[in-house]
Amino acid sequence: MIDFEGVDKNARIVVALSGGVDSSTTIGLLKEAGYKNVIGMTLLLHENNLEKGIISKDQNVRQDCTKVAETLGIEHHFIDIKDLFMQEIINPFLNGYMEGITVNPCIKCNRVIKFGKLLDEAKKLGADILTTGHYIKWGLGEDGLGAIYRGKSSIRDQSYFLSQVKKEALQHIRFPLYSYTKDEVRAEAARLGIHVAQKKSSADICFAGIGSYSDILETQGKNIIHGDIVDLKGNVLGKHEGIHNFTIGQRKGVGVGGNGKPLYVMKIDAENHKVIVGNKEDLIVREFTIEDVNWLGSGEFNFDKKTVLAKVRGSQPLKEADVYPLENNKARVVFKEDIFGVARGQICAFYDEERLLGGGYI
Repeated sequence: MIDFEGVDKNARIVVALSGGVDSSTTIGLLKEAGYKNVIGMTLLLHENNLEKGIISKDQNVRQDCTKVAETLGIEHHFIDIKDLFMQEIINPFLNGYMEGITVNPCIKCNRVIKFGKLLDEAKKLGADILTTGHYIKWGLGEDGLGAIYRGKSSIRDQSYFLSQVKKEALQHIRFPLYSYTKDEVRAEAARLGIHVAQKKSSADICFAGIGSYSDILETQGKNIIHGDIVDLKGNVLGKHEGIHNFTIGQRKGVGVGGNGKPLYVMKIDAENHKVIVGNKEDLIVREFTIEDVNWLGSGEFNFDKKTVLAKVRGSQPLKEADVYPLENNKARVVFKEDIFGVARGQICAFYDEERLLGGGYI
């Protein structure tokens, strides 16, 4: 059964249809469950924007979405927002990499595009609810307002990537696939006759396409400068072909050896085009500051201290930490055990057990 309690069968529901198996199956299950007013909406984000160097990983978005809509018999709309996506998502991503910042474009896309622009477009159609194929649980917090909870499967949980979604959007969104596994969703898609049942899931940035980040950067006129790979004492260990190829905590592909010990990227010096490497123990961090904190918990973000569960990467396990709010929407985060790979530009997300409390940029 889909996780969709409390939504009237006559509610006008817009599903963010990407052409993948998750969103397509969401539509099929809603229809089967008796929801009478289901609409598909597809945002055209980049769609082989070749003049700007963008080659979509999924070159069949239009065809797949159209066929799914026809198969399931729903109203369907395409919304072209390539210019907005370039301005809000792709350009900041590229600029960040040129500055040695590890940007996570999916988190900003969820805030600005999927649960921002898409929600606005859904409301124009008179939608009561916007749904997606995310493996996340929606519920009510103790304040009676909408809240996001971790997915049922820790492997599929995508709540980390929604830590910057605006709090006011939570009342209008739902995630029907919470109780399903990926295999179960594929099986349901096959049973419903949806042609993308076995379509490969995207595991990388959607606009990276067939080419590399370098291809996009060069097309955008970015000046890629080669430089030195140095150790913590400044000794030159090798050369690199651009700082955009590296991120804090990276081990594979660093390109230099460490006398039998693997070397990790410690820091990126964008001004001097240097990549600084060291041993894993040099990456240990327990405390850092975050900014642009997005608070999704109850009340205001003005307490003295709160003990939470937190992580700095989507795939990491949660670890206990104390959060201390600071002025100008910043906070100090102090973990109670060592963590690795803390990179500028990434998100530190925090939780109260299962409930997502929000997060901020490192």
